[in-house]
Amino acid sequence: MKRLTFLFGIILIISVGISSCKKNDPVQGNDTAKGMEDLIVSSDFDWRTTKTVDVSITLPTADLSQIVNIYSISGDELYYAGYAVNSNILTTKITIPTSVTEVMLVYGLDQNAEPKLVDVGDKLVYNFNSSKSIVNGKSVDDCGCDGGIISLTMRYTGSSTAQIKVKEKKNLVTIYCGTVGPDSDFTITGGSKKNGRFQNTIYFYVDGVKNTEMHVSCSVDLEVGDVYDDFMIISGISRNDNLPLCGTPPDPEPPGEPPVTTTVNFDGTLAYEDLWPSKGDYDFNDLIITYKFSVTKDDDDYVQNITGVFTVFAYGAAFHNGFGFTLPNVDPDQIINVSGYEIQPGGVFTLAANGLEDNQSNATVIVYDDSYNIMTHPGTGIGVNTEEDKPYIPIDSVVVQMVLFDNGSFASGGPVSYDDLDIGNFNPFIIVHQDRDVEVHLLDFAPSSLADQTIFGTYEDDSDAGQQRYYTTTDNLPWAINVPDVFEYPQEKVEVTTAYLKFASWAESGGTQFTDWYEDLSGYRDATKIYTPPSK
Repeated sequence: MKRLTFLFGIILIISVGISSCKKNDPVQGNDTAKGMEDLIVSSDFDWRTTKTVDVSITLPTADLSQIVNIYSISGDELYYAGYAVNSNILTTKITIPTSVTEVMLVYGLDQNAEPKLVDVGDKLVYNFNSSKSIVNGKSVDDCGCDGGIISLTMRYTGSSTAQIKVKEKKNLVTIYCGTVGPDSDFTITGGSKKNGRFQNTIYFYVDGVKNTEMHVSCSVDLEVGDVYDDFMIISGISRNDNLPLCGTPPDPEPPGEPPVTTTVNFDGTLAYEDLWPSKGDYDFNDLIITYKFSVTKDDDDYVQNITGVFTVFAYGAAFHNGFGFTLPNVDPDQIINVSGYEIQPGGVFTLAANGLEDNQSNATVIVYDDSYNIMTHPGTGIGVNTEEDKPYIPIDSVVVQMVLFDNGSFASGGPVSYDDLDIGNFNPFIIVHQDRDVEVHLLDFAPSSLADQTIFGTYEDDSDAGQQRYYTTTDNLPWAINVPDVFEYPQEKVEVTTAYLKFASWAESGGTQFTDWYEDLSGYRDATKIYTPPSK
């Protein structure tokens, strides 16, 4: 009853307009556009703009050792990079936009590799033995550095075995971690750029001390044999046409295959309403936050490191909300360390020794405790960056590092496979107004262990934990949406259905029509109702 009294007090304050994100002014929208509460939505519609696809790829019988890359058909986005584990079949899962019906497969990093365009629905199945390989017209003698680096094999020339880490300069994303002996090689494939290439500069660390750095954008040529302090380039592949670096590798070549890491990225935008369990105004701008995960894994597909970059674009809210996420298939003791979060001491969050939130059954990271500490309120207007006539505040990011492998060992709880991590189905949520009991999640995403589930079923919420039905109204409307792109959000007081003209059709079709409703396509938007920063 205390909780409900507290919530009723909040809602009463909101209703009289003292401070809130719910507005009484009429929505200024398209006269023909439906409001959210006018939508007729199927009870089983999940409001997802992405789909998780089971992948089964049979490798060429002549060579089972090469990397498999799964790209968008344009090649601009790398969905997955990795190896088959003790098998001739690579099995994994990828999360991609629901609008994607075809992907491009590339086997190996050889410049003669032929891209394969493959249909994808609920599954992605392909057999490289079922079609004849055709080269792409490049000469095997071509070499150079063009378009940035996507893979490097390096030789450590130090005098003793050491813990080697390689990090990108931007956001210090760890793209390699391993124990390497003298004159031994190791391979790094994939960086944090969307298309899979490395950021422009990478750092090399030996036993925790920075040893050297390398510029890898190809603005200056790199060649096999180039030496950077205790490291030498043995081979490399650049982005354009999988062009190998020129030069001759030194002798002798170490025996066996070098250890390999691959890095895969996953990104999108989250948009929240924060008045749960009451309905909001459906402008979905109480928090606008982008996420980008860079997941580095070894050649057995075990996760070594996760970097999460969370950028707050706006919050149209009077509430001081926090933000966090849960990895539903990861136990807290499978994480060695978490760093980079922004949490003030003495607040509502209690952290365990490894930096995760304490007393959670699954690994839960609190990214920050208060949006107002990330972007300072300008002193006028509702929140930040939702009203064009109010001061603009520059966006800001929080970079969270999660370590699962260090000093040659995984955490005490054991390794986490990339499949089990299932980063495409991470569970993000806001914590409302510094009340740790009150969380808002995506529709049908479960609350964390610390949420007060007695709030379910009150006011407009129609959650039923027994049916695994969460954060939905009786009309199956959500309090949050997840968009696999940078979401250009509605202005304050503008419902999303009036800013995005295909949103209503998408929802009422159960997600079968206009799966790309958020794209900037002709007839898809009313630009006058979308917030435009001053720089645009």
